[in-house]
Formats: sequence, structure tokens, C-alpha cells
Amino acid sequence: MCFDRRSRQDASRLARGLSNVSCAKRWRQPDLGSRNLAPARSREAGTQRAPQGTCGRDHIEAGVGELYAIRGLLEGFAASEFARLADDQAVVAQFGEKAKALRVQALANDQAGVLKAKTELYDMLLDNCGNALVKEILNSLYSRFNLLRTTSLTHPDRLPTSLREIDKLFKALKTRDAEAAGAAARLHVANAEKAAMQMLDEISEEQE
Repeated sequence: MCFDRRSRQDASRLARGLSNVSCAKRWRQPDLGSRNLAPARSREAGTQRAPQGTCGRDHIEAGVGELYAIRGLLEGFAASEFARLADDQAVVAQFGEKAKALRVQALANDQAGVLKAKTELYDMLLDNCGNALVKEILNSLYSRFNLLRTTSLTHPDRLPTSLREIDKLFKALKTRDAEAAGAAARLHVANAEKAAMQMLDEISEEQE
């Protein structure tokens, strides 16, 4: 799958957004509720602004890393619980069918199809992990991951590796190996993070 112009533009916007979020957390504005009680000079002294050049790659990597850390923990748990709780072979087989559908879209080099198939695959995983809260939290995060998925999957080596990782997860689910399923899911997320970081670094270097 090629890393087309639109993907680079999307990833660039994502990088800027993560940078802004990280800087907003680090360089907080003073409490506006007490602004009228302090002398003007004190208010000015207490107002911190992000120094020029501080909202760069380190902040972007921190923001991305935080998202992937949470995702890895929760998806690892979800995969482990899916394997432990699954008592219907048909449910596991359906996961396998979703994995096949993902492979078809990948071979067709259809980026939109890949993202749709991955969404359906994760829906199957979360619907059968036995924990509605984990599903709710991850679904709230996935909206942030749409561009990150595009970024990581368009890395030249990422998609074939991603498919192999999902095959490994499916194998663990079929054998009901909860530990292996959790490990496979966490590895999948960790490798996705590495690919996304590498692509974002390349984009940052192009913009410098």
C-alpha cells in the first residue's frame, strides 16, 4: 500500500494536533477565576506560554505513546478474555472470517477497505471479550486512532506484518490460549506504534 499524498497530509495534521495537546498539558494558563484578585504584573508573571520550539517531536511521541500504551493494555486484556470465555466455535470462526476479509482488502490495496475491515475485526473482538467497559473505552479511543492506523498501515512493511500478527492472534483464539492471545494482541499494538512513530518522524523531517 502506498503512502499517498492524502495520507501524508492526514498524518501531518495528526502530528500537529498531538503536539498542541501535549503543549497544552505542559504549559497551562493561570486560574482565570482569581485573575481579578492579583495585580496585573503578578498575573503576567504567572502566565506561562510555551517557549518557541518546545512543541516538537518529543511531545508528539509522548502523545502517541500514551495512546498506544492504553490501547495495548486493553486490547491485550480483550483478546485474552475472548480466548478464555469463547465457548462457541462459530464465534471464533467469525473472527477468522473477519481476518480473511481484511486480507482481501489488503491485497486489493484498498486503504478505506482495510480500515473498514479492521474496524469490523475489532468489533468482533470487543463484542466477545465479556467486558462492556473495555469496549466503551477502546471505542472512544479508536476515533483518535483512525489517522494513526492510516499512518502505521501505510508504512511499507507494516501491512504484511500486521496480517501475520492477526493470524497469530486467530491461532491463539482457536486453541483457547488466553495468554498467547493477549501477548499477540499486545505485540500487534506495539509494532503498530513503532511503524506510526517512524512515519511521523519521516514527515517531521520533511517539514523541518
